[in-house]
Amino acid sequence: MLEEWQTNPDNLRILKLSNRQKQTIFGTLLGSSSVIHPNKSKNPHLLMRCNKSENVNWLRCKAEELKILSRPKSFIEDETGFRWNSFSNYIFVDFKNLFYKNGIKKIEMEVLDGLGDLGICTWFLDRGVNVKNIYGFKTIGYDKKSIENIIKYFNLIN
Repeated sequence: MLEEWQTNPDNLRILKLSNRQKQTIFGTLLGSSSVIHPNKSKNPHLLMRCNKSENVNWLRCKAEELKILSRPKSFIEDETGFRWNSFSNYIFVDFKNLFYKNGIKKIEMEVLDGLGDLGICTWFLDRGVNVKNIYGFKTIGYDKKSIENIIKYFNLIN
């Protein structure tokens, strides 16, 4: 299968993501990942990252879930950590439009309403915390409205 991806990338242009893949993307975008749209690229791509001090196996696990989206050389190591990049594709336009407003990541209720158990789990494994058996999410980097939406969401689902 990997050989086919590398020799015939045109087969990848029409994609249908499974719910599992969508939930993995939702959760990781709520967590530590980003949709990147370079100026010279027709379409955006997904960037997942982790620091060298973090569990790189979690990054590998997410990459395995999304392997249909992998570039031929998708993993990159730099001085601070590891990155995984998908190939650029139109499917990431929808994720970009859902998660970003004027280039800034925003967490709207529409995003949270689309979450399932796997999405919440992925999000927690990216940015979750456990302090004395009290569980939560790191919200550094989110604006006030995004944090309010997260609180409202968890109050709604109890």
